[in-house]
Amino acid sequence: VLPMGVATSSRSQLGDAAQPRGTPGAHADLVEAIARNPSSATLYAQLALALQDAEQVTLSDGRVLTKTDLCVEALALDPACSSAFRTLAQLLQSVESVCLKDGRKLTSLGAYAEVLRLNPTLATAYTEMALEMCRRGVESIPRDGRQWTAADLLVESIHLDARNPRVFIKLSCLLYDKKMQLRDGRVVTECDLLCEAISLDPTNPLPFFLLGQQLQLLYQETVTLKDGRTLTRRELFIEAIHCDPSFSSAYGSLSLELPLGEHVTLKDGRKLSSCDLLVAAIEADPQVSVAYTDLAKELIALQDEGQRRAEAKVTLKDGRTVTAKELLVESIHLEPTVEACSVLADLLLEDSGDGDGGGEVTLRDGRKLTSQELRVEAIRIHPECGEAYGLLAASLQEGEKATLSDGRTLSSRDLLLESVAVDSNYSEGYLSLCNLLQPGDKIQLKDGRALSQLELCVEAVQADPYDPAAYNTLGMKLSGMAMPIAQTEAFAAIAAQSASTPAAAVGAGGETAGGETAEGEAAAAA
Repeated sequence: VLPMGVATSSRSQLGDAAQPRGTPGAHADLVEAIARNPSSATLYAQLALALQDAEQVTLSDGRVLTKTDLCVEALALDPACSSAFRTLAQLLQSVESVCLKDGRKLTSLGAYAEVLRLNPTLATAYTEMALEMCRRGVESIPRDGRQWTAADLLVESIHLDARNPRVFIKLSCLLYDKKMQLRDGRVVTECDLLCEAISLDPTNPLPFFLLGQQLQLLYQETVTLKDGRTLTRRELFIEAIHCDPSFSSAYGSLSLELPLGEHVTLKDGRKLSSCDLLVAAIEADPQVSVAYTDLAKELIALQDEGQRRAEAKVTLKDGRTVTAKELLVESIHLEPTVEACSVLADLLLEDSGDGDGGGEVTLRDGRKLTSQELRVEAIRIHPECGEAYGLLAASLQEGEKATLSDGRTLSSRDLLLESVAVDSNYSEGYLSLCNLLQPGDKIQLKDGRALSQLELCVEAVQADPYDPAAYNTLGMKLSGMAMPIAQTEAFAAIAAQSASTPAAAVGAGGETAGGETAEGEAAAAA
């Protein structure tokens, strides 16, 4: 779930936040009103809304109450007090439940359900409930005789009020390469929703950034906004930076758009290379691990191209001059990602000279690790990541084995089988297993299926419909087989199915539709 921002409390704008906490005079007017009318649920709800989350208030009868206490009191006086339910729903985001005076236990989602029951046309309540479902990992809730997903709630929110860009942004993040029909009949994609968000608020950097990232995933060069402008991925990231010059991730994504040695001019006139952009990303947020990793990769690439001397260095905005290796150590210190460990492991192999992995690096925690130990460490930290197993497998020599932190000693073949077992969407794992087989051979996966080369290629395409290597390998396997249909027809069928249904590109679970013959396998792949 992408961060949607934190709303600024109106209390701070009015000056309430500066008042001493818990003092009787902080909310004297409301306290006095409750003393005059102690049966008014609305007054308790208003006082709850006025308090800060951890604040307490002393009533005229001596009771010391929190925001939660005030909401519970309001609902005891009026079980249909919508504002009390809504305040409770927001308070319950950090706790499991609260017990009302009638004995009921109320959760955050239960409180939002009450708000919607009392106010079925309140658009913001649908949005808030959808966000809470995402936070809690709840797939659907019962409402009006059917199950509602978070996306359904957001669609309803748009139907009631189509002026909130945050709702379009959030709904775009829930589509996952799918399309969705709005209540007005329009069928929209992620890109459509982000374009809508930009039209509603062209000063918000987030939809520009997300739209640029979506185009990267789709290998799409441009998009046409609702105002008629056609922008490239590069221009979208430039717009995001223009809206927010401290948007670290936008600098990082823009750097990926630049060929080595090329510069880009930002809207403020700065002319930056990819390295400069990553330095700016680190300056904007020194805690973002991926910026250090990407900057290290840029230095390594420049070194390979001969544009820098052997030990390439870069000077950060804080004055430190660092090497690629030091950047990777910093990245691992912040967040030990699989990529950072892998790039550093490759760098150690090159530095060792003889390729035996003899080089070591000292991490910020004092540990000294070799190239292979770094890859094993990546698996220990990310045991569910297929790529971590795949990268370790690729680093092993023929006949070599690696010992994992859990004591298992695995060969390259074992690691690849493990990679697709822990992550069925790891396309490269299927392709690497395919390359281990001879024509006509099969390999048994850990789920019991025995797959041929062609079936492994189909699994790779299904795992990642946007991976060119998967189609390339499948094409090569098809070209070596006697097929009852032309190769071009096979590719056309695969491409058409992938384009129309990216999540289920070709095949179904690796099963063949035409038996075990080469012709049957080719037909099944097509």
